[in-house]
Amino acid sequence: MGITKPIKILFAEDLAADAELALRVIRREGIEFEYRIVLEEVDFKRELASFSPDIIVSDYSMPAFDGMTALLITRAHSAFLPFIVLTGSMNEETAVACMKAGANDYVIKEQIKRLPFAIIEAIEKGHDRREKEHMQQMLRESENKFRSVLQSANDAIISSRTDGTVVGWNSGAEKMFGYTETEMLG
Repeated sequence: MGITKPIKILFAEDLAADAELALRVIRREGIEFEYRIVLEEVDFKRELASFSPDIIVSDYSMPAFDGMTALLITRAHSAFLPFIVLTGSMNEETAVACMKAGANDYVIKEQIKRLPFAIIEAIEKGHDRREKEHMQQMLRESENKFRSVLQSANDAIISSRTDGTVVGWNSGAEKMFGYTETEMLG
């Protein structure tokens, strides 16, 4: 995809030094970005709505609220907004729980150099997921229009497989032959 605009990053991080380190690492990779840093849930919700971030990077353990809460709030807001857990330490069970809850990735602070790459990958995958969902929605709408035209036609329209199994039977066919679609399908 190639990111062409500054990325808007919302950080949920209670330690200023950790936030500053993350910012330096991202800048070092030449990524253009804007950011907000929040410490509390109320600020997180406000910035999620007003800042419209492209990605969330959240510490897992914070005094005011935790990364799982931030993740659940994010998923309630958007199924596609990329979310990365950035943490000092994470056991396997917690990592799996975060991923099952919808996190795109997690980065341990000792491996902070991986963060810029995780951000780019999560944004690109999020874009791909949104695009796929959009295409599926367009396909559903097209199929519904087709079914509507098919059902409103006065002519008998019957669809079948090569083996003769009827898979489509419109209202015109019901009127002409006297059998309902349910009776004919199968």
